[in-house]
Amino acid sequence: MGLEKEILVEGICCRGNKILLVRESYPPKWWNLPGGKVEAGEKAVDAIVREFQEELNLVIKPQRLVAIRDRGDQLAFIFEVRAAADSSIEPDGEEIIGVQWIEEAALASDLNLSDLARQAIEAWFLGESSLAAVSTVTDRRGVDSYLYL
Repeated sequence: MGLEKEILVEGICCRGNKILLVRESYPPKWWNLPGGKVEAGEKAVDAIVREFQEELNLVIKPQRLVAIRDRGDQLAFIFEVRAAADSSIEPDGEEIIGVQWIEEAALASDLNLSDLARQAIEAWFLGESSLAAVSTVTDRRGVDSYLYL
């Protein structure tokens, strides 16, 4: 029996003391961290860049891996990502129907936020997440890999 996990990526994108959330178009229309599925043969760090570009028209650079979530049927890599301070966000209108920047105090509100995103964000604000920095390594064959240090 093969590995049948869905691989996902999510990004914590900060501006000052605020974190970017997206509103998903599909039920239950939660607010969540931006991200999505890793495509076959794609590296997780490349997938997070692609997802931000496709869904938000936002160019980002992954900084470090801050959490890994294993739900049994799903494995998610959560990255800290950076975007240019003056960059604008344009939701695709299909998968993403809204965006907002939240401060830590908003977590106490009745925000329709997924439980897993809430936990990741709370850990982020508390400084309890930071697994690894992202470093690109090219082997002798010229194949790029990403090393989380």
